[in-house]
Amino acid sequence: MHKNKNVGSVVCLFAYLLFGFFVINQYKSGYNTEELNLYWALVGAYVICGALIVLAKFKHDLYLFEPFTFASLWYLAIFIYRPLQDLYDNNLIGNGVSVVSGGAKATILFTLGYICFYLGYYGKFRLGNSRAYREYDTEDQVSPVTETYSRSNMALIGWGISFVLVLICLISQGASLSYIFSLASSGEKVVDESNVALLFLSNFGITLVSCWMMVLVRPGKRAIKIVITILSVIYLIMRNGRWLLMVFVFAPFVYYYTKRKTRPNLLLILGGGFALLTVFAWMQYNRANIAFGRQMVGFGDNWLTLKVLLSPFDSDFSTYKVFYNMVTRFPSAYPYMFGTTFLYTIVLFVPRVLWPGKPDNPVRDMIEHSMNNLARRSGSAVANIGEFYANFGIVGVLVFMFIFGKIISKLKALYEEPTEERLIAYSVLYPLLFQWVARGNFSGNFYVTIFAMLPFIVEWFVHRMGRRRV
Repeated sequence: MHKNKNVGSVVCLFAYLLFGFFVINQYKSGYNTEELNLYWALVGAYVICGALIVLAKFKHDLYLFEPFTFASLWYLAIFIYRPLQDLYDNNLIGNGVSVVSGGAKATILFTLGYICFYLGYYGKFRLGNSRAYREYDTEDQVSPVTETYSRSNMALIGWGISFVLVLICLISQGASLSYIFSLASSGEKVVDESNVALLFLSNFGITLVSCWMMVLVRPGKRAIKIVITILSVIYLIMRNGRWLLMVFVFAPFVYYYTKRKTRPNLLLILGGGFALLTVFAWMQYNRANIAFGRQMVGFGDNWLTLKVLLSPFDSDFSTYKVFYNMVTRFPSAYPYMFGTTFLYTIVLFVPRVLWPGKPDNPVRDMIEHSMNNLARRSGSAVANIGEFYANFGIVGVLVFMFIFGKIISKLKALYEEPTEERLIAYSVLYPLLFQWVARGNFSGNFYVTIFAMLPFIVEWFVHRMGRRRV
């Protein structure tokens, strides 16, 4: 992994300077006072945050597939790249609200928060025991259970159960089997937005991906792997969840490179990124068709335009707008939420089928108070730094960004001290950081992570029970 370290450091520095030209080029003489303040705040944010990434590369040999890299790329895209672009294009409007007035303050808060994130990630502060995970794949620990059902077969059974559950969820939303398996080319979907009783079964979508990864990388028949891969892709397309497909696509690459401790070449990154954006763009292009039961179509005359390719992430990159307006309304118009969005984790655990009157997620109140009711109804989101601020203000940003950095730094142990289980788990958790960074919804992200790790928890439990029997 440390081969050509100096070359990688120089490339990182070059990229930092090269993007600096984009930052400079976003200046316009026609900016008013608020826009000019925002521009210089964004310049300062790029200089400081970008320099920290370069420092991490030179001092810590920053690895492409480590948590800090992935999280940082999303932070810079959301809070520096996209605001600069929208500022230049005079597009600082979100849900009919101008957000420029809070831009400079929000950007300064982001910069301070990112510094704390960096310190949390690289600082020498102890937080639990990163060596708590124990490997159990040794001959003297093999139990009768694992002799009868190998871990590959257990993962396959887990995949089958998960697939049935998510299929039931799609059917409960009005989709027929022919509609699902024909990729919307036949059959029908009866749209009933009020039917949410079995929506909690969609959580098993990420469980399905984890089980698929277990089957994919472990010994087993190739035909079975091909079949479950095809069926998984069908579900992911019909689910139309970009973040879920991102985990599905990224996980094998993360596993492959972290296992070998190597870095992909630039052409592979560019080619893979282009292919992934194309698939995401096609899904985005057909988002409404899937939602309303219509047949999916191609790109038409918009094929391969940059706007179309980047359209899937438009809403994710634009979450900074909610944060910009949030800092002008909390606490002047609305009091801080003091952890209510975090505490909702307890409420969210109960399926709505068992609690029809379950209260709505306070994250939606947070969004409405930051913007308006239109933002709430349209499903607008804010990055995790926004949730930290809405709950505890500036102190929340500094403290929780530090904690977030410290927690994800512990993920490095999964590939630095590798076992098969650790590497598979890491390959799923790495792309899942997208949800934790771009979508400030602690309760939702918490359960997404739990369901992602559910197969590993079950394996551990079965193993422990097997050992006791021995």
